[in-house]
Amino acid sequence: MLAEDKACRPSDAINCIEEEMYSVLVRGSRTRVFEEITTNQYNYTQVFRSTGASLNGFAIIYVQSFQGDRHPRSVETWKVDAAELDEVLKLPPGPKPYQQWIKTKPLPPRETNAVEFAAMLKRGEKLTDEWSPVIKIYGVPYLIERECSGTWTNGGYYACNKVIKLTIKKLAKDKKTVPYCQFTRAKK
Repeated sequence: MLAEDKACRPSDAINCIEEEMYSVLVRGSRTRVFEEITTNQYNYTQVFRSTGASLNGFAIIYVQSFQGDRHPRSVETWKVDAAELDEVLKLPPGPKPYQQWIKTKPLPPRETNAVEFAAMLKRGEKLTDEWSPVIKIYGVPYLIERECSGTWTNGGYYACNKVIKLTIKKLAKDKKTVPYCQFTRAKK
């Protein structure tokens, strides 16, 4: 997988098409793993969720926040209670994906429902400081965290030029997420 997948993620400053940014390549098949929830709400620039199959009572969400052109973006992956996420998303005006958000007049404040969203995150579990996809292996969900060598670029983007390590973490609703195994790229 390391050799074939470009390991593109949203907010990477590398040359990836949209299909590559929102999916992973597993066994030769491209699988979409990120789905947009909203733009500029809940005090974040973007909020996405895992598109993985049923996660049995929990949800994996991804948040990203612009910190200025010369500072790294805040990029995180969280495990939260699925019912609690649904309750927060039901609060008016509801989430607005980018294509709806740009058409909204006047634009809702970025802080819309931020207090409720932050409280939900506080009860959840922060998993990584990147957007780590979730895939199922033999029916069990695993989070794939990458470690890269790369550079920061203007706009607070990180260019992951080379994946040097993957940590596979086993996910469960009522247990802390634990590393299951790690892979590193062999030196040539």
